[in-house]
Amino acid sequence: MESGITLYEDYRLGGEPRFVFGNPADAMRVPDEILEPGVFLYFQESGDMSERRRAIGTAFFISIRSKTANLLYPYLVTAKHCVVEPMERGDLFVRLNTTDGASAFVQVKDGWLFPDDPSSDIAVLPFGIPSELQNRFEFRTVAEAMLATEAKLKEHEVGIGDEIVISGLFTRLAAKPRNIPIVRFGNISALPTQLSDSKTGLNYHAFLAEVRSIGGLSGSPVFVVIGPGRVPPSKTMRLDRRYLRNL
Repeated sequence: MESGITLYEDYRLGGEPRFVFGNPADAMRVPDEILEPGVFLYFQESGDMSERRRAIGTAFFISIRSKTANLLYPYLVTAKHCVVEPMERGDLFVRLNTTDGASAFVQVKDGWLFPDDPSSDIAVLPFGIPSELQNRFEFRTVAEAMLATEAKLKEHEVGIGDEIVISGLFTRLAAKPRNIPIVRFGNISALPTQLSDSKTGLNYHAFLAEVRSIGGLSGSPVFVVIGPGRVPPSKTMRLDRRYLRNL
């Protein structure tokens, strides 16, 4: 009689596989990993000697694989308005959770990358942590393969009504000693279309979503829920009946 440990393949996170031994604890809910890439942004007014910092939004990490070497490079991503306006008036910090149960502030300055399109509200920063400090911080990156490219959106047939999950800043818990993200839920309500901002006069191309609450969402990552019935059978969560031995 064969025996062993069951291996599950979970494709809910952007259609990319997670391999889990035994029954996944989060099989019937949001995967725990969506909480881990997010960090909080803080602003400090110029000349404020008291070092008072105010939480202003969310950022998250993605990893991009080098095309010439087998290396992963981390980038910090957030909303452009969370970067440009605050840095004109003071200093910007990212707060990272630490392995000792606390958190630490890292000041971020130059090096931000912005799209040429002025209506695109996104900012990206190459984010290198010195090797001697890498074991101090707790964070996870979103894999490049999970990014919502046109090909990915077409492959998974993302459209109106699909459920989305947003992990970001909970403003009422911003004073806690660690980053405590909150998950919000909603649905895509309109596919990308040309919209106009009456305040700035800029036209932009964007998805619209209905979300139950929006406070503190600036810069947060948005995940489309991938599940059985809306993706090809090869990409749904399934039981792999191979047995693993000698573990």
